[in-house]
Amino acid sequence: MDKIMSVEERIRRAEEVAERRQNKKIDLDYNRIKIEKSKSKTNSFLVQIFICLLIYCGFYYIKNMPEGKNNKWIEKTKAVLSYDVDFMGIYNNFFNKNNTFNNTTNENMVIEEEKSENKIDDLNENTSENFEENLGIGGELIEENNEQETIIEEIKNFDDEDIKYIKENISLIKPVNGVITSRFGERESSEIVSANHKGLDIGAASGTEIKSACDGKVVQVSSSGDFGKHIMIQNHDIIFIYAHCSKLIVNEGDEIKQGQKIAEVGSTGRATGPHLHFEIRRGERSIDPELIMKFE
Repeated sequence: MDKIMSVEERIRRAEEVAERRQNKKIDLDYNRIKIEKSKSKTNSFLVQIFICLLIYCGFYYIKNMPEGKNNKWIEKTKAVLSYDVDFMGIYNNFFNKNNTFNNTTNENMVIEEEKSENKIDDLNENTSENFEENLGIGGELIEENNEQETIIEEIKNFDDEDIKYIKENISLIKPVNGVITSRFGERESSEIVSANHKGLDIGAASGTEIKSACDGKVVQVSSSGDFGKHIMIQNHDIIFIYAHCSKLIVNEGDEIKQGQKIAEVGSTGRATGPHLHFEIRRGERSIDPELIMKFE
């Protein structure tokens, strides 16, 4: 049979065999590459799991480290780890606010359009005197201003009543010696600093002794939330808050005497540095400590 095939036929068959062998080699190389890539991905995934476990173990060790072994950086790390973040709440609030904003915007646009149409109709149908009355001149705007002034006056009366009540019923001393770094009321806000400050910040070195400003009973001792390590002491129906402490000395239910050491200054929670956040509350109202006590 080989003798019958021409030279051209032999060359063609030889080329076919060479081509089949080359394609088979390519298939084998491709399969080997796929296997190597799969092994590489598996190894990378295992390395990532191992690194995550190391990080978790490190944080767990820092969070549960005994107090005596803590240093400045470990203390700050523990404060960050103790801060609870409600991601579901943030998610829901974000979308609720967006929906509320969109609905309010649409409602306001409709109201503004209706007001504009009403004003144009009034301008065409009424005299200038009636037009001024429809705009609220001499009536509506003055009533709104009076209502706002009444609310402000009521708030002021509450403050005066609370201040008088505390001065008459509770003896107070300064809880810590230091410099006032942020006063009660509105202030420039940031990611850490709130816009409406409901207490008095007194700057002092970390570890400085904090004394109870008055007699009372400890109603809360906590290490969570924006206040970090904090204490709440009640006298009559007044609550005194000592926040951002580095160390808490007392326990819930303890009866406290004025001047007794209750904590040490720190910067736990949402704080920019070591200080005492001193706050006075009566019910839902916060009272400016400087209106009751003297601070240098």
